[in-house]
Amino acid sequence: TDGDTILVYPGTYNENVDVYKQLNITSTGGASVTNVVAASEGDHVFDITADGVSINGFSVSGAGYYKAGIYLQSCSNNILKNNNVENNYYGIYLHYSSKNTLTSNTAANNDDKGIWLHHSDNNVLTDNIAVNNNDIGIFLSSSDNNMLANNNVENNAMESIRLFSSSNNKLINNTAEDNNCGISLSSSDNNVLTDNTAASSNGYGVELYHSSNNTLTDNNVENNVRTGIYLSSSSNNKIYNNFFNNPDNAELDGINTGNIWNSTKAAGTNIAGGSNLGGNYWAKPDGTGFSQTHIASDGDGICDVSYVLDGDNTDYLPLTNITTSDDQSTGNVITVDDSGSANYTSIQAAINAASPGNTILVYPGTYTENVDVNKELIIRSYSGNPDNTIVKAASSNDHVFYLNADNVTISGLTIKDADADGIRAGEFRGSSGTSNNNTLINNIITGNDFGISLSYSSGNVLDNNSISGNNISIYMGLYSGNNILNNNRVSDGIYLEMSRNNILSNNRVTADDYSYAGILLEFDSTNNTLRNNTILDNNHGIVLENAAYNKLDNNTILNSSVHGIMLDGAYKNKFNNNTIANSSSFGITIYQSVYNMLENNTVLSNGIGIYLNLDSNNNTLTNNIVSDNGDGISLNFHSDNNELTGNTISNNNRGIYVADSVNNMIFNNFFNNSINKEFGTDYDMESDNIWNTTQTARTNIMGGPYLGGNYWATPKGTGFSQTCTDSDGDGICDSAYVLDGNNTDYLPLTEITAPEKKISSSGGGDGFGEATIREPENAIDNATMSAQDDSKLLSVESIEYSEEGEVETIDEATEEGSGTIPGFSVLPAIGVLLIVYIIHRKKDQ
Repeated sequence: TDGDTILVYPGTYNENVDVYKQLNITSTGGASVTNVVAASEGDHVFDITADGVSINGFSVSGAGYYKAGIYLQSCSNNILKNNNVENNYYGIYLHYSSKNTLTSNTAANNDDKGIWLHHSDNNVLTDNIAVNNNDIGIFLSSSDNNMLANNNVENNAMESIRLFSSSNNKLINNTAEDNNCGISLSSSDNNVLTDNTAASSNGYGVELYHSSNNTLTDNNVENNVRTGIYLSSSSNNKIYNNFFNNPDNAELDGINTGNIWNSTKAAGTNIAGGSNLGGNYWAKPDGTGFSQTHIASDGDGICDVSYVLDGDNTDYLPLTNITTSDDQSTGNVITVDDSGSANYTSIQAAINAASPGNTILVYPGTYTENVDVNKELIIRSYSGNPDNTIVKAASSNDHVFYLNADNVTISGLTIKDADADGIRAGEFRGSSGTSNNNTLINNIITGNDFGISLSYSSGNVLDNNSISGNNISIYMGLYSGNNILNNNRVSDGIYLEMSRNNILSNNRVTADDYSYAGILLEFDSTNNTLRNNTILDNNHGIVLENAAYNKLDNNTILNSSVHGIMLDGAYKNKFNNNTIANSSSFGITIYQSVYNMLENNTVLSNGIGIYLNLDSNNNTLTNNIVSDNGDGISLNFHSDNNELTGNTISNNNRGIYVADSVNNMIFNNFFNNSINKEFGTDYDMESDNIWNTTQTARTNIMGGPYLGGNYWATPKGTGFSQTCTDSDGDGICDSAYVLDGNNTDYLPLTEITAPEKKISSSGGGDGFGEATIREPENAIDNATMSAQDDSKLLSVESIEYSEEGEVETIDEATEEGSGTIPGFSVLPAIGVLLIVYIIHRKKDQ
């Protein structure tokens, strides 16, 4: 009976055990001598469906395909302890089972998963071993608020520990070694991973895939073959005070924004033994990791420079255990002070004396020189403050810094007053020389021709620089690629020429009197990504000239004098989720450009919202908001074969203007403007534009059940779609909308409105009434009632409609039925009342 204890003596028991009572089933000799083997491999060995069960000290084996050694179904508060669950299909499987405890079990050599929790919450797994399973060691799917602590998960064919669609779990002090992947989170949010070891996997140590708001601290991620930590489309995670030591420590794929790679600097022992908490320790087995090659000159255990993972991810406080007093293989520190109190009085003299890998610390002062860097060095201000460490050109015809070596870092300096460039990396316009993989961070660059110029220079990181008062702030040309520009403040434009595979993110680009554009991509600049940039007050915000395959995502372009975005001879570029507003002339101009895609952009308060001109063909405009412009969208001069769908075009002077452009597909758009459409004078050219697709069962822009044409409204409520009839309620107007003599929307959209039903009932107080309902029963969403007495609205309760029980009969031929209205109260209860019963249809009916 419930509450009994069953003691099992050593031996082998061939059976499938169904536990449907609250029992304590315990072996007297332990798992090494007490074996339970499935009599039928087509069933679980232990099948537990009761609450409060304890299974302790058994060897459990023999469950076959899709069956488990120990299976818990829809039960809670069970304890599985000291069991060896081996050679089953699944080892231990919890299915819709919560508040159970699994401790000191071994799940080994199973055909699939060692331990699996599916739709199972608030369980505790401690001190378990999951090894040599043919799939995942421990797997949580759609399981929340579980605790996994002190588990040892090794040598499994797939992941050690995997969370799929599982949130608010805690993984503490687990060991995940020698698997295909250490710890994997997929579509899993708000989990905490602390003090875990993820090591020696063939793939990733830690993987975050479409997972956000997780916290990873104090973990050791080492010796993983592919990557230490991998992020794919994962945002707003906190990842700090972890120890990474892998050949490749981090790989980021897709858009990974808002991740935090360091805490605020605070006193406390960090994972590398330093005296301050901050970011992560980034090592490599060969000793070349960022934390192994960058110093903490003030001995605080924090590298003097940030570690940029990519354009959206930076560890601003990476850990190190190297100080200026250390004599390590990375080279000595050389000091520069113009007062004569350091090793050298000029930066160039320090460079000439340095060996590759040295760090040159520049004390506050003003250094008038032109600096040539021809070896791998870190050159940084001692103070970290560029305002008090200034390098200005001795000869204005030369660069302030010329880099003709790889792996150079320049940090914390003001660089100024060259008629040439502030910093030039590589060579320029055909000269010999390359310079790659440099880091330019936290500098002020002003008063030069080009602030930073990269030519034949790739793999560089430009982060957190302030660049203003130059003719051009940043120039990347002549096949400079794979550079990252992040979080720079620029006032003189960023220009890319024949430059590919760069990432520009989180930069703020404002104007001066000379800049042509905020950001310019030209002459075969391809596969660049511009993301989360803010571009203000330029002549042209972003310009693409003869540029292809670039992506612009989530940029904000405001107050341009001419164009917010201009495409000229550009093709196959993608624009998504950008905001373009307050351009004096054009929000987006597409000029002689083809096969570009504009999706989910917001185009507000410009002279013309989106302007296609002169042979701009085969472009796609989808789901854009185009409002408060002069013209919303304008197609001009042989802009043919474009597709406009799903756009909201409202509050413009004219919604759409078409002139000399044919074969455009314009359907499923929302127009609500004083003048929705206007055409140029050559009507023969406009006649071939198509204003509707075939009627197709699919939700349209108004929420109706069919695609067709467009919705035509006006702010005064007099638009064709607002006044047309729809006798069959399909959301398509009964008649076509003739735009002019040669342009017709044959399937204009309209809204589906609910009919008003009226009944009368005499008397007051609580009452019932009869109604004729001209709707199918399953088409009704909800209903409300009101009462009128001598045309005065009286108070009445709001009644929610329920499909069950109220409509008693439905005549299939007439779709009429009668039913009882629920009880209602009317105050005051006098006279004969008119009860107004309003039925709201479901959108899909």
